[in-house]
Amino acid sequence: MPVLYSATPADLRDAVARIRERVKNLRAPKLYHAAVTATVLARSGQVQEMQNWESVPSASARDVQRVDVGWAISQLFMAPIDAFLLPNAPARPAMVGVSHVVLDLLYDAGRSPLTLVARTGNRLRDALKLPIGDESWIWNQAGGATSPSRTIEYNPINTWGQQNGVRCGLSVQAALGTGDPASAYAVGRINCAHHTIEGRCDLNNDFCARMDGETSRLIGKPRLFVPFDATGSSRVLLPGGIRKMVDEATGSGSMPLPRSEDMSLVAGWCAAGGGENLDHSRLASLLGGSGIRLLTEVT
Repeated sequence: MPVLYSATPADLRDAVARIRERVKNLRAPKLYHAAVTATVLARSGQVQEMQNWESVPSASARDVQRVDVGWAISQLFMAPIDAFLLPNAPARPAMVGVSHVVLDLLYDAGRSPLTLVARTGNRLRDALKLPIGDESWIWNQAGGATSPSRTIEYNPINTWGQQNGVRCGLSVQAALGTGDPASAYAVGRINCAHHTIEGRCDLNNDFCARMDGETSRLIGKPRLFVPFDATGSSRVLLPGGIRKMVDEATGSGSMPLPRSEDMSLVAGWCAAGGGENLDHSRLASLLGGSGIRLLTEVT
């Protein structure tokens, strides 16, 4: 495939549909979203993943905020609004004054509508939920099926938290003190010595995992994003943290990931603002060769 190529709105629709189908069928789609954004953030130096247990983070190793996740997903899927919506689209009134939007194909994948997020300044605000067949999309014809254009909260940060995500209060230095840090973090949250009967972590008093209805069943994602020491001033991903997210998301590889060709087309479309002069190298510049191999089915 040439470095620069062209695609039609129909090509975009097909790529979007295939990506959504595969993400929807993952065991843990939210962890896949986190793995993709973590890769973009790590390659840009905004998140540090330890290479081994002897790694020492730089002074810039920091927490991940909502704006950071929004920035990362914007690098992949942000485009001028005209690249996604028809000029007279019924959804346009809900996007008054918006010049750029993010089509987050990896978000809320268990539901059929796509998530189109308005970008204002350097932040992502409320989103529209539009089925792929809605007449507003550039790949459809005006006069087709239309869904009500309602906005919802766009909140992709939860998977980076402690209650519903990969954050953990146990520092690397404390885990190293056990003599087997990998095993220390492998302990399930409910069995952690720092997990209190109230469902909090006694290291930082944050909720850890969540209570699930009357069964009081504690659910927790793997412990991967942690403070480096007791001060909590530096926060890092554990060695192999991104791969662990992907393993959890795919059931250790038993579920297929989105095709690299489809992800590349959408990323190229967004960067070009349409179907002309799509850069085939755009995805590689964001994820790297190893990231593409880890996060996609290479085609």
